[in-house]
Amino acid sequence: MRASASDSIACILGLEALGPRMSVIRQLTYHHLEKHELNGRTLLLRYRLAACPELSRIVEIERSCCAFLRFRLEQDAEGCELTITAPEGAEDAMRWLSARFLAALEDE
Repeated sequence: MRASASDSIACILGLEALGPRMSVIRQLTYHHLEKHELNGRTLLLRYRLAACPELSRIVEIERSCCAFLRFRLEQDAEGCELTITAPEGAEDAMRWLSARFLAALEDE
């Protein structure tokens, strides 16, 4: 399915909430991210087990403000894996999102 001009490929989160949300995501990434991979419209993030409860909470919130994205969160005995997929035509949005999730790694 190709994204059209009528599709909302945007986060509806207000700017006043975006900063604190990104801060939480940066902290989670900095302390718990084990692996990441961006492949076109799909971002794969692997976190340590300790991050799973907070990551689950974040995913539920993100589903409501970024409805154009598909989120799949799977947990096993060692951690959790978050897969975020953007619709066709939203590659730029996925690169922006990937940069936000991985910004904490650039601080190392």
